[in-house]
Amino acid sequence: MAFTEYTHSDGRKERIVLRAANPGRSPIIVFHELPGLSAGTMAFGEWLRDEGFDAHLPLLFGKIGQSSNAGFIQMCVSREFAMFRSDRDSKITGWLRSLCHEVAKDAPDGKVGVIGMCATGGLVLSLIWDDSVGAAVAAQPSLPFRSARADIDASELGASVASVDRAVESGKPLLVTAFEDDRFCTAARVQAWEQRFGSDVITTWPGSEHSTLVADTTPEIRATLLEFLTANL
Repeated sequence: MAFTEYTHSDGRKERIVLRAANPGRSPIIVFHELPGLSAGTMAFGEWLRDEGFDAHLPLLFGKIGQSSNAGFIQMCVSREFAMFRSDRDSKITGWLRSLCHEVAKDAPDGKVGVIGMCATGGLVLSLIWDDSVGAAVAAQPSLPFRSARADIDASELGASVASVDRAVESGKPLLVTAFEDDRFCTAARVQAWEQRFGSDVITTWPGSEHSTLVADTTPEIRATLLEFLTANL
């Protein structure tokens, strides 16, 4: 796989970022899901590049190429993700915002797109309102994991209520995508997103699979994503 590798620091933490480079095109930052920065996620980054975007894939935990349940433990140990707590911005969003600002410097319009998946899906709500972000995708957003109830509200979308409110107020383009019978990103969770952001941002697909953009993706899902990204970046 053809990637360049660089590091980014926010002054406190330095992380590796893989880039499927397409200089001069709109950049998209992809937050990998719980198993890790897997070969499938890297292939997704290459797909974005081939479709005309400049893809950046930060390593949030684990090792490059990892696809393992160990990712769950690594996320917990890092204490940078609000895994089980409601009304919390994950600490890692500070570093991600710094990366967005750095990547946006070379963007044609000074803005980036962000894509979060599964445990990182809700992170986009802590970023979309920032000046450096132009549009966001939340694919099967699943945090906090403890929320399997039917009465999920705005405090349980993977960010603080303050960030959720700022995301709504920003009015920026948002796409939320999930399978209808996903047991992690449940129908109740999708409904909670719809209540705050409206039905126009929601796209659901038949099935009980989970990973809409990587492991369980379909040509139809990718086409919907591409249409959204092309229209808004």
